[in-house]
Amino acid sequence: AISGVATVKAVLSGDNVILMGRPSGGPPPEMQLFLSGLIAPKIGRGQGTTEEPWAYESREFLRNLLIGKVVNFKIDYKVSQLNFGTITLENQSVNFSVAREGWAKVKPIENIKEGDPLANEFEELKKLGKEAEIGKKGIYSGPGNARSIIWTGVKCSALLASAKGREVLVIIEHVRDGSSLRCMLVNESAMITLGLAGVACPRVNAPVAAAVSSAEGKTDLERENGNKNVENQPEPFALEAKYFVEMRLLNRKVKVLLQGCDKYDNLYGTVLHEKGNIAIELVRNGLAKMTDWTSSFLPRDVAVSMRSAENEAKRSKLKIWKDWTPHVIEGSKEIEGKIIEVHSGDQFTLLFTGQDNKKVEKRFALASVKAPRMGNPKRKIADEPWSVESRDYLVRKCIGKNVSATIEYERDVAQGEADPIRRQFVTLEIQSPTYVNVAEELLKEGLLTVVKHRPDEPKSPHYDIFVAAEQEAKLAKRSIFSDKTPPIHRTADLSTDSKKAKQYFPHLKRAGTMKAIVEYVFSGSRFKVNAQGENVAFMLAMNSVRCPNPSRDNRKGEPCGDEAKAFSRENILQRNVEVEVIDIDKNGIALGTVKVKVGDSKHDYAIDLLKAGLAKCDERFLERKSIAGNVLVSAENKAKKEKLGLYSDEIQTLLAPQKDDDSNELLNSTEVKNCLLSDMIDASEFHLQIDAADKLKSVEDKMETLKMNFGVEGAIMNLKVGANCVALFDAKDGKGECWYRAKIASFNQNENSVKVQYIDHGNRASIPISKIRPVDRSFFDLPPLAKDCVLAFTRVPSLNDEWGSEAASLLHQLTWGKRLKVKTFGKDQITKKINVVLFGDGKESINEVLVSEGLARVSKKVEKSLENAAKMGNGAAAPALEVVRALKKEQEKAHKGRVAMWRYGDCTSDDEF
Repeated sequence: AISGVATVKAVLSGDNVILMGRPSGGPPPEMQLFLSGLIAPKIGRGQGTTEEPWAYESREFLRNLLIGKVVNFKIDYKVSQLNFGTITLENQSVNFSVAREGWAKVKPIENIKEGDPLANEFEELKKLGKEAEIGKKGIYSGPGNARSIIWTGVKCSALLASAKGREVLVIIEHVRDGSSLRCMLVNESAMITLGLAGVACPRVNAPVAAAVSSAEGKTDLERENGNKNVENQPEPFALEAKYFVEMRLLNRKVKVLLQGCDKYDNLYGTVLHEKGNIAIELVRNGLAKMTDWTSSFLPRDVAVSMRSAENEAKRSKLKIWKDWTPHVIEGSKEIEGKIIEVHSGDQFTLLFTGQDNKKVEKRFALASVKAPRMGNPKRKIADEPWSVESRDYLVRKCIGKNVSATIEYERDVAQGEADPIRRQFVTLEIQSPTYVNVAEELLKEGLLTVVKHRPDEPKSPHYDIFVAAEQEAKLAKRSIFSDKTPPIHRTADLSTDSKKAKQYFPHLKRAGTMKAIVEYVFSGSRFKVNAQGENVAFMLAMNSVRCPNPSRDNRKGEPCGDEAKAFSRENILQRNVEVEVIDIDKNGIALGTVKVKVGDSKHDYAIDLLKAGLAKCDERFLERKSIAGNVLVSAENKAKKEKLGLYSDEIQTLLAPQKDDDSNELLNSTEVKNCLLSDMIDASEFHLQIDAADKLKSVEDKMETLKMNFGVEGAIMNLKVGANCVALFDAKDGKGECWYRAKIASFNQNENSVKVQYIDHGNRASIPISKIRPVDRSFFDLPPLAKDCVLAFTRVPSLNDEWGSEAASLLHQLTWGKRLKVKTFGKDQITKKINVVLFGDGKESINEVLVSEGLARVSKKVEKSLENAAKMGNGAAAPALEVVRALKKEQEKAHKGRVAMWRYGDCTSDDEF
């Protein structure tokens, strides 16, 4: 007879068990065994089957006696491939125990030979069975009642509503896969399917036929052998996860906590076991992954413990995580800095010290959360509900404060039609007094929502805390989740409408001192402010100081202009200030004061700028405000004494006139030279070839020789911005693609493209990397022949400005393809490009023509600067001054005639530096 030692995996009825051997490289072998000589009442197997009286109690006796225990077994005989045998537990026959307690009838065993040990056992069984019957034990105690079982159709949402928050007694009847259990509700005699909240195991993918056979008591092995046509295969580690749970829960009577229901009425909960949480153990052993959509049902501490277990399994690369690789972040993950701007409830700009000890501004987003989107007035996109409240909460919480940001992951963020940008997502903590997770605070207030990540996406390590905080806000119906109508924000924006701003001026002046928030910083002394008490936003320039202009639209700013802007961004952007409007200029920009609060006192923000050497006192203000002016002058003198900002030796050297004729900003070339317009972007940005005909012929000869030797085939070179090379270009002159001298402006190795500037013509183009090649230094013995120029002493609108396209069109008409004459007057103070006066066929210069047509204006302070230079004996100033005065005459005519940019009167700004 076959015998051995096994573990009781399942008890199917009062006389039927599943035995399990030892595992070896996977789930262990199994065998179904019926107790020989006994027949228990038939238990219900599913819809359409009838359960006999006492069947449940009979199975319960055997289940309580054997489940999960190691027993000895012996196969006594077989009937139609079914195994019948004897089970021994602690040297006691289980067959005898069942018969003694009357939980099964003794049935005759056929074909027992005389002297067979089984005959003696059967005689003992009959004796015990008779004694039980006489003693009215078990099934003999009365007629009994059969259970009326609800096999299907249990309304899980109703069950959850009635049982949520209390423990429910169940028996785990079947393990579909590691995270899906078939449970019998003991008190209700109803069968339900329970998913383990927060986890998902690999699926076994058992088809319907296999599920039915399981209800009939067949083993895994028998199901596999009996369903040869089944194509579904278990996912990796699915059977191992199932075995893990079966060993601990199958046929156990346990308590479960029902915690949630999805939209398909699937029920989720937690199995309460004295030895721990089976879901967490599955995750810890690498047999399950956390699922964000059901982890929201879990208490916060359980979800956090589960996430910690998952991270532990990932790091150890257990089971399903064997191929897992951590998300790699280049550079430091930990950043300490100050938040200087909040863009929305989940995005902000951080100011921190970079690797080269320089201050760096960088935009970040909060990891695994999303705020309502802010609108875009230029695109006529309205703010989403609660977006302003979300942003303002983050402003109040963090603006201007030192924070700790931990980079969790990176992702490409779409930018409409532009190329996506790489954005870093962080955990943001602020010390108040202990470190507080800012995203969690916003979630509790109902001002953020948790992102539903795909399974393969990285996420915040605090994700489960976020889910719990979001659930708290939902239950409390806060902000986004409230039933209230979202607040409506009505603010009159005067910053883009100068006419409307002028109409509002009397109201703003009468209002006196107003509390406001600085919404945007244009320069160190010019801002957009929102006076919320007056429901109005407007442009405000400080009337007591002037800051240098910062860089803008690829135009180089004045010395210290960018530093002054950065200073104001760091110190007053999105801060509460007090403003007072004194006057308004012709462009609708309010002029006034800004006061900031430090501790319990308030002071003029102009003092901070002056002390830092990033502004100069306005002489007109000093004349009007003698007492206040003294304070400002004192602050300015302090910066001069300490040589800060504009008064540093480096900046003073940069601002001082240079003796070198090549860089003298007022240099006059009395010689009239020939020139040709070689490239033009707009009327404010173009390139000239000045007296370059012979030099250009020499360069072109070299390029033709290069083409004869190498054709039009490129060559590999080391890509570096600013590197010299030659690049192909088709000038549409019938010669096809030819080589031209060029300089690399930028490159994208992923797209195999490079942007070059052709240095002898000035134009730029993006071309494949295969269309460039390195050449010997001798090719660049001659300097670039295309000179970057501007119309001398004028300010011409760019294409993005009003009248920019008209100015460009007129300049193109007057110059393109024509032989021109030129006078040069050094370099422009702001753009650092060569100042030129162009002459065409007429007597008037082309500069004068554009000014007379109202498409250019004379630089505001150039005449005074030239007069001062002439008084100091600068010989170059006199002819330059003559040009300026001629331009001013044409400007006066255009102004009086209200031509083009002068149609509404004075178009200049009082805030020019």
